[in-house]
Amino acid sequence: MFKFLVGLILISTQINALYGQCFTTTSNSNFQCNGLNTGFFSITADVACCNIDTFYYQLVFNAVPVPIIIAFQGPTTSNSSTFNNLSAGSYTIYVYQDTTDLDPANAAWCTSGGASIGQPSAINITTTQTNLLCYGASSGSIVLSVGGGTIGQIVGHSCRGYQVNWSGPNGSLGGDPTCSCAAGNPNGCVLEIPTTTNNINNPANRDTLSGLSAGTYTITVTDYNGCQKTIVRTITQPPQIIPTIIASIIPCNGYYGSITVSDLNASDGTPGSVGFNVSWSGQSAGNPNGVEISPSAFTPYVIDSLMAGNYTIIITDNNNCVSTTNITIDPPPASLSLSTTQVNVLCFGNATGSIDLSVSGGTSPYTYSWSNGSLLQDLLSLSAGTYTVTVTDANGCSATTTITITQPTAPLSLSSTQVNILCNGNS
Repeated sequence: MFKFLVGLILISTQINALYGQCFTTTSNSNFQCNGLNTGFFSITADVACCNIDTFYYQLVFNAVPVPIIIAFQGPTTSNSSTFNNLSAGSYTIYVYQDTTDLDPANAAWCTSGGASIGQPSAINITTTQTNLLCYGASSGSIVLSVGGGTIGQIVGHSCRGYQVNWSGPNGSLGGDPTCSCAAGNPNGCVLEIPTTTNNINNPANRDTLSGLSAGTYTITVTDYNGCQKTIVRTITQPPQIIPTIIASIIPCNGYYGSITVSDLNASDGTPGSVGFNVSWSGQSAGNPNGVEISPSAFTPYVIDSLMAGNYTIIITDNNNCVSTTNITIDPPPASLSLSTTQVNVLCFGNATGSIDLSVSGGTSPYTYSWSNGSLLQDLLSLSAGTYTVTVTDANGCSATTTITITQPTAPLSLSSTQVNILCNGNS
């Protein structure tokens, strides 16, 4: 067995008993990062040793349980050859003197030797995350556990270990305060995981991104050699609670309004088996404990007997997530007010009376209903009597007034007394 050092790797060359040491090999050093395929072996055969002028070169990857031939070169008169684009691992190099039998087991080769290219373990990242319980919150977190790669002093920083760069909608960093980035610059800043081991199970190999809102976060871990691994994690959130809340109008003085809560279903928030709790407060006495509403059989919930004023409707789901809506029940319009101007009958028995009706307040348009059957606002050609009118506005509010048209108590009455002329010719 002959061993010699090539660059930074140890090459062990098994020499054929017939020919002795018959080639040398050079190689690039061990990889700094896992998973590369930029390795090479340069081989120079000793012509006098092998005593041949035609060469065949074969590279075998020492796979288990069966080695794999990954490259073959020749025939060539050159006593040197190079195998490129190699990944890390253990190899055996064969230099053949002819092509009679290229099976290494039959020893039809001039010489052979073992060589290897090393690499560090791959950077490994595992995560556990806490998603949001409520829509729009910033309570999510991602806990990183990092292992593998190469540990060393991070240039420009106070820690040994790993460097973590990340970006996302927003957030804040946990960890060693002497290593974390300045507050107020959470996105894309640098966090160190201070550790002296690449054992992912070591508690010191963990750190936390906290205060996260919903969205996608890109996290890149860099080790001492500058090797990197990037992962993407998504913080989720439940749907937003979006009810439809409508306040009724108070149509008339003396009436009450209502508030209707609708469009709550299983796709709002996290109703669970409990559903939603609807509570309210405001001008009229509230219901701070609320009422439970099942999302599986939800029908519009009506809060009634409410005076005009401002109200707050609070809807709470199974995760105690809250949707708050402020709503106003407007006061009713001014009450209907009726005033009349009448013209009485001047002569007994005539129909010369009239009523001029004026309406204010309420909500137009108005309708009129007179006791004499008229649907007009004003009445003309009235005889003496009592007239009642009911006025109704667009909201169904009404007002009534009665007017009496008078006339003289009796018709005109005439009487006369005569004195006759007593003497003819007198006057």
